[in-house]
Amino acid sequence: MLAIGALSEQPQHPAHPVGMKKRFLTAVVLTISILGLRAADLSRATFTQVVNEVDIVDAKTTSMRGAKLNDVLVAPDLVRTGPGSRAELTAPDKTLTRIGANTVLSFDPSGRNIRLDRGSLLFHSPKGKGGGTVTTGKASAAVLGTTIMLVATPNGGFKGIVLEGEGRFTMGAGASRRLTAGQEVYVLPNGRGFSPILNINLSRLVTDSGFVKNYSSPLASLPKVQAAIKTQDDKLKRGVLQETGLLAGSTATETTVTVVDSVTFSAAVKENQQAVDKSWKRDLKIDGARIPSDRVFDRDERRYPKNSVWSDSVSRAALGQDITIDSENVILPRITPSQGNGSWPALFGIVADQDLIIKDSVDFHPASNHGGPPLAPPSLVLAGGDVQIKAGSSVRYLADADLAIAAQKTLTFDEVSIQTQGGSVKLQSLSGSIQLAATDVSAHPDAKLDVIAKKGKATMVGGSLTAGNIQIVAGDKVDIRNTDFRIGNGDQNLPSLAMQAETIVLANVNLPDGTVLLQSGRGSLAPAANTRQTVMTGYVNFYENVKKHGNPAEQYVAGYADAAIHRTAEITIGVRPGRTQ
Repeated sequence: MLAIGALSEQPQHPAHPVGMKKRFLTAVVLTISILGLRAADLSRATFTQVVNEVDIVDAKTTSMRGAKLNDVLVAPDLVRTGPGSRAELTAPDKTLTRIGANTVLSFDPSGRNIRLDRGSLLFHSPKGKGGGTVTTGKASAAVLGTTIMLVATPNGGFKGIVLEGEGRFTMGAGASRRLTAGQEVYVLPNGRGFSPILNINLSRLVTDSGFVKNYSSPLASLPKVQAAIKTQDDKLKRGVLQETGLLAGSTATETTVTVVDSVTFSAAVKENQQAVDKSWKRDLKIDGARIPSDRVFDRDERRYPKNSVWSDSVSRAALGQDITIDSENVILPRITPSQGNGSWPALFGIVADQDLIIKDSVDFHPASNHGGPPLAPPSLVLAGGDVQIKAGSSVRYLADADLAIAAQKTLTFDEVSIQTQGGSVKLQSLSGSIQLAATDVSAHPDAKLDVIAKKGKATMVGGSLTAGNIQIVAGDKVDIRNTDFRIGNGDQNLPSLAMQAETIVLANVNLPDGTVLLQSGRGSLAPAANTRQTVMTGYVNFYENVKKHGNPAEQYVAGYADAAIHRTAEITIGVRPGRTQ
């Protein structure tokens, strides 16, 4: 989040006042195009800093692994950061990309192009190295020997800020704006044009910016940024620029930018921070169709508790220390499009600091628009330090949207049904395991189902998993027995079923039609498949009765030894990402 004091340039005649709205700043996104003919490409970059949840996503298989210091990102693989996370990538020519929280980006395999799908970044290309192109939406910013910030606004537009040097922002239709140090411009949603160019208080921005201060190494271009600050300070002293005392907001039009008085902003932040802190320390019981309105908060990173893992990634959230849901039907509060997160869909969270307890079957419903045009339903996140669902219960989200259930600790569900009507489903444990017994999890037949226990095990006995594509990731072991896989009409470019763990054990399962990708530490099928041989650590183990198309599954593995019965290789067994044989 950026708090930027707007500066006004002393005009020859009075300027028209800028329209005001009460609005807090959020993160931003944009694009950078290559200048220079023989510059090295950005197809490889090294992680020089990794903080919290930073993942590398394989562009072909969508398999994911945690990024570590000195890992190399090879285009076109993606980088994805979680809440409260950040990363720094350095190319061989010292081109620097710093990545904020809740961001997804990738480099093109050739050239100096960055694709920013969502989130925020700082980009610096040393003079003479060819600049770069960061692409997002319908706008671009040409950069050469410059440091620039790009951030997505919550209405689906973008804004760009030049810290030193100059940059050119270009729309697909050819319209452009040239910015120098200490200026920002908004790119309006859907490529509708540009806002006016603003002068901002560069000193205040740099002092408060996590992109500058929250990294172990100083920003290489910081001396140039400080020189730009000195130039701006000199203009303030000479009266060429005047401090307005206003903070630039998160929305704009072709003629205005929303602003708010800094005193009003500070008071509002303090008031909301107290309200959220108070809510975070109190239990919440949802025992009716409506969530108490005084416990629902719009997302604003400054006012959320620092120890909140999920609440700063949602558009709105109901917060509590322990949250108990004891109602057959819960209607979610309204989320308007402007409360989304740029290119993200809007997302509502029910987030407990400690325990989230669902006492019986519950259906969640998106809000209606009271007779107006239908609102796109938000995605729903149910999260806490620990998440408990009563055995024999069902949790359904009756909307064409995504559902996620996430916990810091182990997720343990027994005879539970989890379903969303029209989107994807994700079950995630950040530091524990996922244990499903006789549990049915259903996404839409065209959507994905992810089961992710990054540091523990993913164990499933009985039950079923239903989706267009299914991915199961565990830090230690995936162990699946007597479980049905039901594959719909998912992305044909993805495996119908993908598993990734140090050790994979399957027993009494029928692998689905389509391609199956199994990745373990050693990247090999254990010998004597389907004969109840001792499970081998690091291998893919077909323990017993593992079939595909009604035949022993090993017959569909690439390179199966018995050529006489070798069938079309539909099962690929490879090394877990980040491991070597």
